[in-house]
Order: sequence, then structure tokens, then C-alpha cells
Amino acid sequence: MHSFKSRRYNEPVIKLSDYPQLSLIAWNRRKESVVSEEEALSLYEANWRWVDENTLTLVEQKLIEELVQKVGNGVLLVSGFSNLARTKL
Repeated sequence: MHSFKSRRYNEPVIKLSDYPQLSLIAWNRRKESVVSEEEALSLYEANWRWVDENTLTLVEQKLIEELVQKVGNGVLLVSGFSNLARTKL
């Protein structure tokens, strides 16, 4: 996972601008913002209908898979159809 440690809390954080779809669904935050792993997974889950699975980069797909395993206990909670949730996780 391409994350780094927060200086303040020494926990892994994810830079929004490193992941195009995450950056799009976090439209109300500055592009250079960072979020915790929990926040990132929550953003994906809450806004999955806006994620274009056809344009997810391999790096971003890997991030989602790792977040689901590490934070989501192996479950991606999205409504509707998801190729990623169905085939890869």
C-alpha cells in the first residue's frame, strides 16, 4: 500500500492525489489532503456509485483490496453491482 505515517499520530495515511478515483469521490477536500486507512475505505464504500471501476488503476485496485482486507475484515460494503467486490475480494 502506498501510504505513509502521519507525523501527529504515527498511523498510516493515504494521500488523495495518489489515487484518481479516491480523489474524485473526496471532491470536497483539498487534493493534497491525506486520510486514514479507515477514512479511505469509508469514502469508497459511501461513494462507490461514483467510482468508475473501468478506470481504476492497478495501484488503486490494489489499495482498495488491501484496505478491505486490513480495515474491512475482507468485506467491501457497497450497494449495487461491483466487479471489484465480486471478483477480486
